[in-house]
Amino acid sequence: MAASPTAGNFTCAQILKIQIAADKIAFNNQISRDYTPRVGALTAIRAEQTAQIAELQDPAKDNVVKIIWAADCNVTLSACADDCVIGGPEPESQCQEHSLDLCQQASFSISEKKFRTIQGTREEYVAVSMIRAMKELDEYLAKSLVSKLNVFAGKNQFLGGIGDPDNNGLTYIESSYWTPDIYGYFSQVQTMNEFGDVFMLHGSNLEMMRWQAEKNSVSNNLAPQLEKMNSIKSYWDMFNVDTQNGIEKTSYMIGRGAVAFFSKAYYGTVPTKYMTQERYSVESKGLPGVFYDVVYNNVCTANDIKHNWTFYTKAGIALNPLGCNKNVTGVIKFVCGTNAGS
Repeated sequence: MAASPTAGNFTCAQILKIQIAADKIAFNNQISRDYTPRVGALTAIRAEQTAQIAELQDPAKDNVVKIIWAADCNVTLSACADDCVIGGPEPESQCQEHSLDLCQQASFSISEKKFRTIQGTREEYVAVSMIRAMKELDEYLAKSLVSKLNVFAGKNQFLGGIGDPDNNGLTYIESSYWTPDIYGYFSQVQTMNEFGDVFMLHGSNLEMMRWQAEKNSVSNNLAPQLEKMNSIKSYWDMFNVDTQNGIEKTSYMIGRGAVAFFSKAYYGTVPTKYMTQERYSVESKGLPGVFYDVVYNNVCTANDIKHNWTFYTKAGIALNPLGCNKNVTGVIKFVCGTNAGS
């Protein structure tokens, strides 16, 4: 029989009931915005990533992984010469280190006496705070992803067309060109940067164009607009891409597999007793497959019992190994507007 709620502690069975309550809880439209995570950018990366580094996700170790590869970037052509002179420079060895360098926590506490004045069960009351804590962690990871993309952005190798690349990894495109036809330019950029499969991540850029193209696709004359926008797989996240870039309306071209997200939890999903604490992990509601560690305890203070929870995320975002041209990273950043410094 499952343990019934008792004063002073949440048993293992009750902790699991709280997770069930979090799964079943529903909100009306007015307050759902406070509990619904905005994670479109990170969802896009997770959908398109190909790399998996199991060592980073080992719950027993905090590993730093070094990836080593040979890069033969020194082969050049020359006129034929002495047949007895054979060979050339040796390939160099390159490496990158990766770790889970993103760590953040979200905490809340509820007093025992509070439960005496609320409607509904203790588990439902706690579930609301749990969902809010996970929302904050979800969005922290999504914002961190966009910040990393800004660091990862390389220099656009295509100097023609409608784009104006600068020396800081930005390609400016005047606002009048942000129509479905811009995908023709994106295709040129993909070719001249020698990207394989790519996808686009936008903030508010082209979002209205997408809506119009979808609604107008029933017209034979306007259907090509949607076809153009579908020529390269695209994702939109106005909440994170725009907020992280301020007034710069930004889009990214990302090579499929160029960027990867990793996370791990140290504890299993069944609560385990550690001294006066219960430690376990729960799955994110907004990022399925991502688990957050949870630590619960309770203390007697000020003639009351305080129940405490802290949620933790440990994650990392990695860029693929670079090739011979270090300016080509697999990520290109586009800005709607003109370069004020040009």
